[in-house]
Amino acid sequence: MSKSLTVLRAGTSGFRGTKDEVTPDHAFAAAVLYGEMLGAGKRVTVGHDNRETAAKLASAACDGFRSEGLHVDHLGMVSTGVFSTRTACLRPNHYAGGILITGSHMPPDRIGIIPIDDTAAYCTHNVTNRIEVGFSAFQSGVWGNARYELSGSLYRVDNATSLGVYLATLWDTLRDPELREERFKVLLDAGNGTTGDPARILLEGLGCDVVVLNEEPQFIPDRPSEVTPENCDVAVDRMREGDYDLGACFDGDGDRVLFIAPDGSTYEDDIIAAIFAYYELEPVRGTDPVVVTPVTAGSLVSEVCKRFGGRVEYCRVGQPDTGRAIKACGAHVVFAYEAAARKFCFPAQFTFYDGVYAVARMLAIMARTGKSLQQLAADVAADFGTFFPAEGSIMLEDARKADVVAKAYAAAGNAFREAEVIDIDGLRFNFTDSSWVLLRPSGTEPKVRYYAKARTSARALALAKQARKLFENAMRSA
Repeated sequence: MSKSLTVLRAGTSGFRGTKDEVTPDHAFAAAVLYGEMLGAGKRVTVGHDNRETAAKLASAACDGFRSEGLHVDHLGMVSTGVFSTRTACLRPNHYAGGILITGSHMPPDRIGIIPIDDTAAYCTHNVTNRIEVGFSAFQSGVWGNARYELSGSLYRVDNATSLGVYLATLWDTLRDPELREERFKVLLDAGNGTTGDPARILLEGLGCDVVVLNEEPQFIPDRPSEVTPENCDVAVDRMREGDYDLGACFDGDGDRVLFIAPDGSTYEDDIIAAIFAYYELEPVRGTDPVVVTPVTAGSLVSEVCKRFGGRVEYCRVGQPDTGRAIKACGAHVVFAYEAAARKFCFPAQFTFYDGVYAVARMLAIMARTGKSLQQLAADVAADFGTFFPAEGSIMLEDARKADVVAKAYAAAGNAFREAEVIDIDGLRFNFTDSSWVLLRPSGTEPKVRYYAKARTSARALALAKQARKLFENAMRSA
């Protein structure tokens, strides 16, 4: 007797789990449910990364869309940038949306089903929550069930075609003559994911001399996919030993990037974001420019915005909410990033994240200014100061979260009454000395979290300690 399909819970990036938890039946059902929302006759894309089960999940998603009468362009194994460019930029309104199968930065035994909209932004919870509820209506073994007629068409797009669209689209936005004249030497680490070819060919087309580590896609990468200085130590060492102008390491599908300076230095997201924001905001000073970022972002970008008469638009943590904020702010948005995720977006060109494009934009800044990454980072510190982080978390079962968080928020309102309050995805308090503290429940783990940043380490640690005490007191009384 067939049993109901296990319900996958919607997270900030679609539906994720181990390769045993996320099955072809789930991919098929997700595409059926999303296809119902989009409507028969629409054209959609499906693509996947190089994880072990990704190709099979993508095939199931294709069949799910086709069973609802949608026409599918199957892009095969592609990076997030290649997939997103084809989906959003081929022709206006050519695609209604799609599904990307990717494990991104997660360990190799994990995979995700990510519905995306017509701009290649991750779908919001309005879509994913409806899919989550709909899973229970399907039975295990649904993929291949004869009662689902595949009435929609399937077109397999060869990789060279999608890559060609990607390269032409990006090159068209990178017209700085100085960039091609510099002939930068760049070290890339593709992490055995899907960015090796796209990154190398794009940068070589911009006149760069490119060396790629871990270029060949593998089920099990030679280093962890998450781009941290510790995971990317081989590339860091190569930068110190070699004669390179810039280094960059990508996660499995290429939407995240770690920048490395010639001396092996790496920088936290807020510093890289401040560099990008400075050179995006400077030309549009006085036009109410906006930078979009989640509430976990530091104060550095806010200080840059003040310099050029701009502002920060804070949003909830997660790519769907960042995308929604970008759309809401419209043409005023000149830059967006996700703090701690190493994701950078340039909405005047594209509303999706692509680490490869971010590398090209950084090289363009270096060419235009004649400065290295170290010099650009030093300029930011000299102009706007240095901010020190402090953060932590406390284990707390989900059943108690609502009561504990409510009590902690009430106490925090009294403790930090002199601060500006931002109540998006937690409670953030901004102080007049540019320090801030954020209290929020984790959306993915049985934890509550707190974050603080300040111009001195002592101030950041004091704010974090105070936030932790607020949670601990609330846990004792709830």
